[in-house]
Parts: sequence; C-alpha cells; structure tokens
Amino acid sequence: NITNSNGCFRAELQLVGSPTYQQMKHTTDKCITFTGLQTAANYTVTVYAVSGNLTSPPVSDFKLTLPKPPTNAKVRSTSTNSITFAWTPPDNVADNVMYNVFIHSGFWNYLKNDFVSNQNNYTFAGLKSGTNYSFSVLIVTATDSSERAECTGRTDSVK
Repeated sequence: NITNSNGCFRAELQLVGSPTYQQMKHTTDKCITFTGLQTAANYTVTVYAVSGNLTSPPVSDFKLTLPKPPTNAKVRSTSTNSITFAWTPPDNVADNVMYNVFIHSGFWNYLKNDFVSNQNNYTFAGLKSGTNYSFSVLIVTATDSSERAECTGRTDSVK
C-alpha cells in the first residue's frame, strides 16, 4: 500500500514472459484499471510513487486475469473405441493456456479427465463401442477456472 500526498503514481503492466510493458499509467488515484488484457494470462503490476524527479522503489505483484470459457464444443470424429472432441478457444486467450477436458458415461460409470495446453481438440481412447459420452472442457489457471463448454458424442457400434 503506497501513499503519496504530493505526487502521483506510475503503474506498469507487463505480461509475464514479455520483454516490454503492455501498458503504463500515471495517476493520482490509488485504483487503476487496465483494459484489453488477454484472458487467463499472468501479468506483473509494478507501482511507483513519483514526486517531482524522485521515484520510489517499485512495489510489484502478479495477477492472473479471469479465464473466459471455450465455446462450440463438438465431436470431430468417432471410432468404435475413441472420440475426438474439438472446441473454440476464447478470443484473446493467453499463450500456454491450460484446458481441463472431461469425458463421462453414466451407463458405464466412467469418468476421465486430462489437461492439455495450446490445442483445441482432444482424443479420448479406450472407450466402449456404441456408448453415449458427455464431454466438457474448461480453462484452468493457478487460481481460477472458466465455465464449461459441453457436448455429447457416441462411439461407433461394432458391426
């Protein structure tokens, strides 16, 4: 908590892993809002108190933006023992976003999940033929998760 009665604050926003600042703001307010950020991204916020030509030591913290959900979950392909699901990532999603994918069959009392990064499809293998499955996908960060995108699919029957 920095107080500064005669000057202003300089706040710098940097996407973790990026060599340059994305935004810099000067203000006398103690609350600053940055807009246009990537979803599910890790940012460093650094604040300085500035008075004339004097600048305080920096105070920094890491903040994760809230993840927006993927959309348009759908079956891409099926076989007798696998289903490939696909989804649309949210706009302006961070690099290295982590998805948690789930598949469930109530009939077989089967539930499996996995984590995937930087892809918008996943193949579940080792499934039972001729079975209905529910699929869901969401984005996860170190501190939060998005809403789910969901769909259903059916493995091909053995003929």
